[in-house]
Amino acid sequence: MPGFQNRRLIITQPEQVATLYQGTEILVPGYYLCGAVAAMIGQQNPAQPFTNLPMVGFTRPVGSNDKFSENQMATAAAGGIYWIIQDVAGAPLVSRHQLTTDVSGLKTRELSILKSVDYVAKLIRGMVKNYIGRNNITKQLLEAVALGVSGALSSVSGSVIAGGTLDKIAQSTANPDTILIEVSIVPFYPANYIKITIFV
Repeated sequence: MPGFQNRRLIITQPEQVATLYQGTEILVPGYYLCGAVAAMIGQQNPAQPFTNLPMVGFTRPVGSNDKFSENQMATAAAGGIYWIIQDVAGAPLVSRHQLTTDVSGLKTRELSILKSVDYVAKLIRGMVKNYIGRNNITKQLLEAVALGVSGALSSVSGSVIAGGTLDKIAQSTANPDTILIEVSIVPFYPANYIKITIFV
């Protein structure tokens, strides 16, 4: 699905899901799951992986692991499908793997990494916004901005990201009214696999 290969796009399956309405189970379109995932993004720590994390509000999926085999779902997941499954009847629904449609690499396919990077980017943009327009570029301004960026990174290191550093801050030589900032961050990586080797 090259037309949808985008780390900011998620395609959920199945196409229907069951929920309770006034005590009666009804079927609703699968896009309700998108709303649930969006609510989880707003509620959970950005670094929280969603794979196997219980979802609330639904009773069963209609058209995921109740219909497709593990191999079939794995084939679709390889193309970027975010499956919502239910391990046993009555159990909470969970995501099979928190995938975006860009499965070309670990950092683009894992939703929790994308959420963390976006959170840090927004935090830094919000912090530097206060300096734009009302200040001249001086050594003191560069020091103040550097301190603010470093403080922002420190505030999320260990919770939203594993770590982050301010690598460079300088006035642009090509555009002297621009401050260039380079930041490196290390995200938390989800524990997708645990490999066990037993020797006898």
